[in-house]
Amino acid sequence: MSNTQWIPAIAAVVTGLVTALAAVWTFSRQRATEQRREQELQATRLVTPFLFAAEDLQSRLYNITQLEPQSIMSADQWTSFTIETLYLLAQYFYYEPLVLQYTTYGRDLRFMHEVQYVRAAFAAAHSMEDVDPWCLFRPRQKTLGRIIAAPNSSPETPGTISLTEFEELLRGERLTPIGILSSGSLDIYGATSPQSIQRLANAQTALVDLLEYLEHDLVARQASWYRPLKRRSLANFSVFVGDRSPSRMRAIRGIDGS
Repeated sequence: MSNTQWIPAIAAVVTGLVTALAAVWTFSRQRATEQRREQELQATRLVTPFLFAAEDLQSRLYNITQLEPQSIMSADQWTSFTIETLYLLAQYFYYEPLVLQYTTYGRDLRFMHEVQYVRAAFAAAHSMEDVDPWCLFRPRQKTLGRIIAAPNSSPETPGTISLTEFEELLRGERLTPIGILSSGSLDIYGATSPQSIQRLANAQTALVDLLEYLEHDLVARQASWYRPLKRRSLANFSVFVGDRSPSRMRAIRGIDGS
């Protein structure tokens, strides 16, 4: 067989290889597109409500610690205001584990560090004198997040009960044994002791840091580029978050009417 007779066979083989490679490339592009769509769906279903829950909570904590709303409220108004704050806190702890378990942020070390700072702000206590009404150790944080889950809610269809239903839970006795704030404890303590104010201020600062990172990362993902932020070493993490310096964005983010 002459050399020229091999040309059609070689051309057929090359054409087949090119077609196969094109098919693989097309499939890979389609798969990547589907993965991006799934990530966007996850953000809409879990990350977005988590972001708003964190935003609402940090705003409320700023107002409590900086604007002293109790000074212009009656006792009943302040109790209702504080119950609303606990409801916002419960919403945050409802969405937090869902984001960690069912989105890519569960593998993001920086995000996990920021979440740990928020957890520690509510759980830190040097001694019994530091255990104020807002001191919630990790098991109680988890419980608070779980009791607010709406019936039949799931990672695919997340949701929380209404504020009215939450208030009914607080009026009952089932939360008292596990140390969750009740209407009675709010009336007695007012949740405005120096320890409480410092704890809530630390939590608000940690939430602002978390929001700044999350928003920056969401923008970076949408733009298909990522600029690494300065990472904070976990070895330097301390549960006594009172030594952390306030975020520069604290006052800017704080006032939105919550």
